[in-house]
Amino acid sequence: MMKSKQKESKFPSMKERIAYTRECAAKHCPVMKGVDPSISFVIDSNVAKRILEEHELKSYDSDEDLAGDCQYANLYKPPKPRKLLDCALTNVNGDVWKRQRYCISRAFAVPKKMREKWSIFAAKKFLDALSKDQSSNSRGSGGKKKLLSFCSMKCKKKGVDIRKVSKEVAVCTLLVAVLGEEYGTRKDLIEALSLMFLDNLEPRRDEECSLETKQIVTHIDTLIRCFIDNVASTPDQLQNDCLLQRLLRFEIENPSDNDNYLTRDEIVSNVFSALLAGSQTICTTITGVFCFLAGRNDLQLDLKIGNLTPKDVVQETLRIFPPVAGLPRFAADCELTIAKNDIRTEFEKSQVFIIDLLAFAHSGCSESLEFHPEETKDSQAQPWGIGKRKCPAGIISLDCISKVLSSIANEYTWTFLNEKTHFKDRYGSGGWIEDIQYRPTLQFPCELRLQFSRHDEE
Repeated sequence: MMKSKQKESKFPSMKERIAYTRECAAKHCPVMKGVDPSISFVIDSNVAKRILEEHELKSYDSDEDLAGDCQYANLYKPPKPRKLLDCALTNVNGDVWKRQRYCISRAFAVPKKMREKWSIFAAKKFLDALSKDQSSNSRGSGGKKKLLSFCSMKCKKKGVDIRKVSKEVAVCTLLVAVLGEEYGTRKDLIEALSLMFLDNLEPRRDEECSLETKQIVTHIDTLIRCFIDNVASTPDQLQNDCLLQRLLRFEIENPSDNDNYLTRDEIVSNVFSALLAGSQTICTTITGVFCFLAGRNDLQLDLKIGNLTPKDVVQETLRIFPPVAGLPRFAADCELTIAKNDIRTEFEKSQVFIIDLLAFAHSGCSESLEFHPEETKDSQAQPWGIGKRKCPAGIISLDCISKVLSSIANEYTWTFLNEKTHFKDRYGSGGWIEDIQYRPTLQFPCELRLQFSRHDEE
């Protein structure tokens, strides 16, 4: 029990973190210290952009320039201690990053029709997940109409934990998007990927070194490699209808003949990166979207009649809740100095610091947690990261989440089952947002039960 309390004290709530960030920003400090005094956070977006431009990669006019000569400066990204991501784009630097980035940016630039297909799948999966538990208890109820009524009554009685529904939707959607319908809908794979996320939506990490985590990682690694071998064994049948097939088109037998290629291990690691990062982004953002709208009948009505677009709501949620709060970097070759307003911060060689995406959207806004999707905000929010290493697949997540919200808003209204869970004030005192944390990704430690009602039953 004591160990649990010590772990909790290491991670402030999101609200506490924002309050400290705002306090530092008010003093015009571009950098603030974290709970661990050896780690600093860059909280000024303009300073962060300048650092990345000058010290990470030289500026280019277009992504096409990555195909030519590339000069690297002093700033690198520390590798993640995770077996599944050893060779992923998110875990490499220098020439290897340049080579992979060229291939992956093109593989992930999927046509609009493919994104629409995955988005429709996500919306259907949400509707199915919403009533799955109730459906199993309604056999013999005498028809679809009675079944829907029964589901509604059960939902009103105990509600659904939106975290659980969001995780199921995210996992199933990403598996289909990455591996295709033939392999992505397999129950053993759905179960394995689901186990990679805890109930609070935090992904399991290898550094925890628990036996359970090691067994899950080994199991899913074996499954995915087997499926990739099967897909790669029939190259003539590659139709570019999933991300894996698009990645495999960059695998070549003789790398010396081509400057831009992916090895099999790199393909495997980037498949895992897409599955884990994509699932985490979608499930946490769906959870935030539905919680922000719970009890806001005005915004739900605006969505239904078209006065508000689903993307407005999703983008406002991403502003408040960037899926990943920070970008860790370190000075690889020499010391790094940050200066603003006569305040200088020096980082020694190999010292890690974090570019704080959460701070960009919250440090300069007096009502940074207030939810206003209908208004245009002059925000510094960067939910997909900044610089050349920002996420290349953000639009896929945005489209899927927007379609889910649109489909549900057309058929349902929803609110919190427990009124005490409602958002209390514009800065977040009380309510569901109180306990949210980043460790380092977004997590929701408490149940968030929502009550859904169909429009035709109200």
